[in-house]
Amino acid sequence: INAEYGAKSLSMEGFLHKKGDTGLKYKQWRKRFFSLDEKEKKLRYGKEDDPSNFIDLKDLMSVKESDVKKSDYYGFEITTSTRSYNLCAMNDSDRDSWIKAIQDCIARKKSENPKQSSPSNPDHSR
Repeated sequence: INAEYGAKSLSMEGFLHKKGDTGLKYKQWRKRFFSLDEKEKKLRYGKEDDPSNFIDLKDLMSVKESDVKKSDYYGFEITTSTRSYNLCAMNDSDRDSWIKAIQDCIARKKSENPKQSSPSNPDHSR
C-alpha cells in the first residue's frame, strides 16, 4: 500500500481482494488494484495499469470493518446508496488505513461544502 498525504490531495493505492458482483451465481474473490481518487471522490479498481472501474464515494453511506472472511485476510465493507462492496486487505493495518483514508476523503468533501442556511433554517448567529 502506498499512501501519500500532500497539500494537493490524498492518494492511496494498492492491492485488495474484492468479492464478485451481486448478480453473479458464484461470487468469487478477485485480487484488484485499487486507487483512491480524492478529487473525484472515487475508489478506482481494476488492472494495475488500468483501474477503469470505480466505487462512487459521493454516495457513501458507510465504510466499516466487517467479519467477511477470505482465508487470512482482513475484511471491510463499503456501502453506497446503490450497493455494498466486500473487500479484504492483507493485514489489519492495511484494512484500517483504507477505512481511514476513505473516511478522511469524505470528511474533506463535507468540510469543503458546508450546509448553507435556508429560509426554513435561518442562521441566527449574527
